[in-house]
This record gives sequence, structure tokens and C-alpha cells, in this order.
Amino acid sequence: MTGSSRLPVRGLGLALAFSALLVFVVAPPASVSAQALSGLDVKPAEQLPAPPLRVPATLVSGGALGQAPLPTVADLYRRHAAVLEAQANEDYILAESRLAAIVHDLQPLLEMPEYLGDERFAELYQTILTEHDRFFGPGGLASADEVFAVREQTFAALNDLENPTESPDSDAARLPEPMSVAPTSVEMTVNKAVTTAMQVLLEKRPKTLKAWHERAGTWFPVIEKVFAEEGVPDELKYLAMIESGLRPSVRSRAAAVGMWQFIAATGRAYDLVVDGWVDERMDPEKATRAAARHLRDLYKREGDWHIAMAGYNCSPRCINRAKRAARAKGIEDPTFWDMYPYLPRETRGYIPQYIATSIMLSNPEAYGLRSDSIGTPFAYELVAIRGSLALRDVARMAGTSTEVVTSLNPALRRGYLPPSAKPYPLRLPIGTSERFMASYAELPPQALRPPGEHIVRRGDTLSEIASTYGVSVSRLRSDNNLRGSLIKPGQRLVVPASDYGMPVVEVVTEAEPMSVAYEAMTRRPILSTDAIEFRNRTAIPDMQRSQPTQAIAASAAPSQPQGTRVNYTVRRGDTLSEIAEAHGVGLSRVRAWNSISGSRIRTGQRLVIYVPEGWTGRAQGASGPERSRATAQTHRVQRGDNLTGIASKYGISLSQLRTWNDLKSDRIYPGTTLKVSAPN
Repeated sequence: MTGSSRLPVRGLGLALAFSALLVFVVAPPASVSAQALSGLDVKPAEQLPAPPLRVPATLVSGGALGQAPLPTVADLYRRHAAVLEAQANEDYILAESRLAAIVHDLQPLLEMPEYLGDERFAELYQTILTEHDRFFGPGGLASADEVFAVREQTFAALNDLENPTESPDSDAARLPEPMSVAPTSVEMTVNKAVTTAMQVLLEKRPKTLKAWHERAGTWFPVIEKVFAEEGVPDELKYLAMIESGLRPSVRSRAAAVGMWQFIAATGRAYDLVVDGWVDERMDPEKATRAAARHLRDLYKREGDWHIAMAGYNCSPRCINRAKRAARAKGIEDPTFWDMYPYLPRETRGYIPQYIATSIMLSNPEAYGLRSDSIGTPFAYELVAIRGSLALRDVARMAGTSTEVVTSLNPALRRGYLPPSAKPYPLRLPIGTSERFMASYAELPPQALRPPGEHIVRRGDTLSEIASTYGVSVSRLRSDNNLRGSLIKPGQRLVVPASDYGMPVVEVVTEAEPMSVAYEAMTRRPILSTDAIEFRNRTAIPDMQRSQPTQAIAASAAPSQPQGTRVNYTVRRGDTLSEIAEAHGVGLSRVRAWNSISGSRIRTGQRLVIYVPEGWTGRAQGASGPERSRATAQTHRVQRGDNLTGIASKYGISLSQLRTWNDLKSDRIYPGTTLKVSAPN
């Protein structure tokens, strides 16, 4: 070893020694008082159990030393020490950010030969991976890799595609078409980009698609219910597949978390709690409601679901930049496909992958993706309890395993219930709440009392103390009559406990468990009437052997539109997508029939629409020789109704329904009578 390498090695030893010291600070021995409470581990939650160390399979043990650049390795050790320092200071938000950044920067190094053969780098990677598992729980990063590998393969194929927004060849072979078709609010455009995404997914990732379909049995009922309540199109549920693979605890390398991949700032903006104890981005019910509201807000801003979804994937700045570039080419009102060349690579591939996934997994049998092990709908018993109990003790009291309790409550970050001013809503397996509540009633009072005081230690700051207990700095100042942020060691602070809301709309009272069960997911096959081209269909034998509910001929689409021709006069407040939905046809068809390139229409404009035979919806403003008209004038709201479903049922637009009933929001209540036709 050369003399120039000795100093970094000594620095490395110091870093390791510092890391070991910090590990001791973070994980002190269990207190006697905790052991005295009938064997219950009530607090502190800093005592996080570490999973067994494991050697990364991608790294070669015992490789030659000195291959990896020492400055890079030394920098990674320093950054790892900074993570431990943040944990020692109980600043878990900072620790999360630093740890996620290290893991993100490690990924490209794993593909470089000079790192793969370096023993020192292998040990460092193992240390950081262990720290990641200790902090986030085992397997979080691995589960995210499934989703990102699928994205990378799809995006790489789309990146090499010529003329991706063009329609497939007119003589292309057709894929199966479902017999029962549900009209969609989101336009399911089928072009070369979408067919390429379908081909990549079917050829390279059929097992992943089947796994997504299996998880849909558990999570789609949750998403369907929440989306219906929030007035969001049902077909947007497939977005969760390409975001997370329908896994509530996925954590990306960019620190996006949960089934809907919220970063912390966006999650908090939609009322999700993200603190040292709880991360509601991983709560499947709360995160889904936040995603529905976020998507609805994006749609209100953009007026186009494709652009709204693109905005979910990238920042408003990148969307506006792409719009300006498209307008510079003379396109006054650009669609997503007009903006396509000017968007980042990932956002360009995001919508084609969403459409491809939606079409195939809405009718999996037709594409050879049928699975015999569909997940059961999400179900649990909800109990409201006090005290920072360890989840392993909760599991023992309920007669189940810690893994089961953890999977039902993925938002709990530290293996403990958080200190809360009110009873915390905890999910338990069906049939276990009675046993748990019997044990819970016998707990000593001190096991149920949340902490109410913090003694300041050297190095503490108000922000760190607030983060540790999950409260705001302003609340901490207010409750302790502090004007500034100056505190001193030994000072006693009153710590207000946080309020953690219920994960469902209903309220459960303490000592009165409540059962929650979702119905089976709804099958709504999505129609694709355009021809779909595959370069090599023999590479997909399962799809060729599949028996769809209705086969489509291999001939080209007929030139004469099918259905009853009607003329529609555009009214004030109408949108092209709502008109298409009200007539049971796709948005792309309405555009083609009327030579419209974008989505802009004007009041009084007359549109030609060919309504499918048997369509029973009613559209105000439509006229034709065989056009039937519904006689319903009002609709009485039933439990589970939402404005989107009511509008679709009566063939009217959302804006018409709101206007006729003077609705200022999408909230409606059972028993309300709504007008579903224009007032006389």
C-alpha cells in the first residue's frame, strides 16, 4: 500500500469508531421501568431491532483492495456517520433524508467493476444496507426495485421508438376486445408508444403483471371506494400499479414513499402525518384519499387527465415548459401527445405505460395474465387504544404475529404506537380484537400514559424535540411560553402529544372495536377499438392461446363508423371528455369524427357522434332519428353514490349536474334529491 493511502485509512478508522459510538447512543440498554410493566416494552422507541447482517449478492467478497477510489469511499463513510449523528440527535426526518440520498448515490456504483471487486466497498455497502433495514424495515428498497426495473425497460424501448405518437398500422393484427365495456373519463389513446409499452410488459414482465393483478384483489377495493367518494375516475386506480406495484410500504431512491409515492412535502400538503413516529404515506386508506385529492386538484388546473397525470409524475415547471415548447410550434391548446417530445424521458413513458397497464389488467384473461391466487379484500378490526405499546406486545396480546400487526399498520415507523393525546386507531386481524381488549384492560395505568415531559439534553434543539414527539415547533413554544428557540440543558419542557386521526371515515370509540371489510374489486374491462401492432406476436404465446370474452377479427377497422349518428350542440360548461363519456364513446373517436386536434370546443358548436348500439345513457343536447331519451328528472342519493357515477348513469356532464343543483363542491349526502335534467 502506498504512503499516500495511509491518511485516508486512518480517517476511515476514525469514522468507524465514531459510527460505533453513535450506534451506542442511538440504542441504549432497555430501562428497568419498561421491564417492570408486566414484560411490556412501552418506551423508548429508539431501541430498534436490527436484522441480521447479510452480504450483498452483487458484491464480490475478498476482492483486491484499492480498486475503488478512496475519496469516494471515505465520503460515503462520512455521510453514513452523519446519518447516525442525526439519529443520535433524534432528528429522524433529517436521518431519513440523508440515508435515502446515500442509497440513491450507491446505485450507479454497483454497476462499476472497480467497486464490485472492492472488499472495503462491499463492507460499506453491507453496513449502509443494514442501517437502511434498521431504519425503514427489511425489504423496503427491494420492493421498490421491481417497479423501477419495469419502468426502465419500458422507457428504454419508448426512447428508441420512431414516431411514437402515430397510430398503429391500419392492417395490424388486433388484440382481444372485452364484451362488456365501461366508458372511461381518461382517454385510452392507442398509438405506437402504448402498443410498444404493451409489448414490453407482456414479453419481458408477465410475472410482474400477474403479481400486480394478484395484489389488486386486496387494494383495488380500497381505491375504488375512496375514488368514488372523492369523485375521481375509477380507472386511475391503475396508476398505483406503475407507481408502487400496489405495495403500501415501497420507498423509492428519491425518498418518495408508499403506494402513491408521495414525497414528504406533498404528503403533508394533503394532511398526511409524516413525523418520527408515523408516516401516513404508507397508510393505504389515508394515502389513497390524499392521492385522489391531489389528482383532482391537478385535473382542475390542467383540464386534461393525461396532463394531470404527467403533473403527478413531474413538477408543474416541467409541464409548463413543455406547454410553451408545444405552443412555440403553433399548437394553441396542446394535449399531452403534443407536449410529448418536450417532456422528460420518464414522464414521456409514464402515460403510455399507464394506458398499457390499464387496458391489459382491466381484462387480464384476454392477455394471458390470469392468476389463480387473487388477494382477498382488505379487512381488519379497528380498536382505539392509549399508550406507546410495542407492536410485538400488541401481537402477543391479540394472539397473532408481529409481522401481521405490522402489515396492517404500515404507517407505524418505529415498532411502537405513537404518543398521542387521543386514543390511537390500531388495526388488528379479524377475530382478534376481543382477546386483545381483554389483555388491554388488565394493563397497569402507567403503561397507558403518554409522555408529557422532556428534559433538555446538551445539543438538543426545539426543532429536533418537536420532530421526535411529532408536534410542531410553534405548539412546543406555545405550551412552554417560549418566545424564541433558546433552551438549556436540564430545562423541563411540557410535550403536547399529537392527535392521530382515524384511518376511515367512521369513528371508533375507545374499548369498542369496529370491523372494517371492503367488497371484492369491480371488474370494468376497458375497450380499445384501435388496431394494436406487435412486431413479434409469437413471443407472446399465452396471449395467443387466451380465450377472450369476444374475439376481434384481424382485419383493419371499418372505415364507416358503427352506431347511431346523432348531432350534439355544445352547451356552456361542456368539455369534450364529458360529451364523449355521456355518449359512451372514446374521446379520440369524437375528435376524429369532427376533425378536432385538441380538446377546445365552443358553445353552440355542433358535433357529430356515433352512439354505440344499446347505449342507454342520455345526453342533453343530442338529437337523432333513433335517439332514445330517458324520462328520469331527479335522482335520490344512495349511500356510496358520487357525482361522477350519477352523471355517467344519466348521460350528463359533471358541470351540468353541479349547475342544475347549485353544488359548490363534490360532496353529497344520502337522501338528497338531485336534478338530473335541465330545469324547465
